[in-house]
Amino acid sequence: MRQKTRPTRYRLAAFATAVLASVATVGMIPGVARADLPAGDTFDLAAGGSDTTTPVMDAISLIATPGHQGTTNLFDSFDATGSATVNTTNPNTTGLNCTAQTRPNGSGQGLKSLNGTLAGTTAGCFQFARASRGPATGDPTGLTWIPFALDVVDFAVTNTSAIPRTLSLAQLQAYYTCQSAVVGTQGGAGNPGFNGYARNPVLPQSGSGTRLFWEGVMGITDSAVGSGTFGGGTLGCIINGVNPANPSQIWEEHTGVLLGDYELEPFSIAQYEIQAEGLITDLRGRSVLGDLQNTGGSVWQPQVVNAPGSQTGITVPSAFEREVYNVIPTAAVTGSTTVDTELQTVFVGSGSDMCSPTAFSGKIQATILQYHLLPDPNCGSTTLTN
Repeated sequence: MRQKTRPTRYRLAAFATAVLASVATVGMIPGVARADLPAGDTFDLAAGGSDTTTPVMDAISLIATPGHQGTTNLFDSFDATGSATVNTTNPNTTGLNCTAQTRPNGSGQGLKSLNGTLAGTTAGCFQFARASRGPATGDPTGLTWIPFALDVVDFAVTNTSAIPRTLSLAQLQAYYTCQSAVVGTQGGAGNPGFNGYARNPVLPQSGSGTRLFWEGVMGITDSAVGSGTFGGGTLGCIINGVNPANPSQIWEEHTGVLLGDYELEPFSIAQYEIQAEGLITDLRGRSVLGDLQNTGGSVWQPQVVNAPGSQTGITVPSAFEREVYNVIPTAAVTGSTTVDTELQTVFVGSGSDMCSPTAFSGKIQATILQYHLLPDPNCGSTTLTN
């Protein structure tokens, strides 16, 4: 049964306090380049999927050593982008040929890799999937979404944007439903945007977890947007997951290099911060994060996190908060096979490796904080299923 747990509010003060406590306890984890594990490393479990959580799971894979099954690493979290195929061979793939599995790009593909319904994958070659959104229509069934951290998704514009830097939820929804008051009338004289509009909201590539999450916040559906270069029907102002000037080029989530002065896009705050700090490749381009206006009038400014003058105590509008997940087969939650018990040890419950403040000498929790996510009080919960 699908159940939705409610994350706590994401506060700047909480973030600063948590980071300081973590650093004092175990020291800052060194920054790492975004990559799969080095060739020759062995691992208990393999995963693919969400681009949002690729960097933090990469970092955890390097510090969570050794694995529980005589391997050098606890898991390999294969990046969302890179070589076309990956070798997921591990102690839990005996009898399977997992040497050339299609690399899953995005939450949707990660979920399909679990049961082998992603073209070029074999059921059992991936043991879990990264996801930055909950269950959705079209997902393989029999899965459990296990939260491990909290993220906030903001909007981004360029530093010379014609779009206001401060917007409320209602104003953002007006852009993403193509209201003429904000995007102009299609075909209007002198409109500088694409497809005849003055302004264009952007959705990242099809299959992206951030895309589905953002569509939900904006009050639109993937089916209504359709599969063209631009949104279908009354949503024609939307740039639909590709570069409109070169539709063969995918518009990857959390990249600002394609963003123009008449466009806005969703952007994970955690991703923005770690790109700014050089923990991963900086793909922000000229993008800057927008300020989110609460219904009471207060404005949350994500770019002053931990800086002088931080607006501690101002709450992010709750619609923009999300949990991020590792997803496993529901049967594994209570199963007794070797891979089941391994998945339980790593993910299930507050005492699991991903949730315990002491697992791997506290380094996992410290890494989650360093990568600008917050620990989730629901960490390890198994109530969200499909």
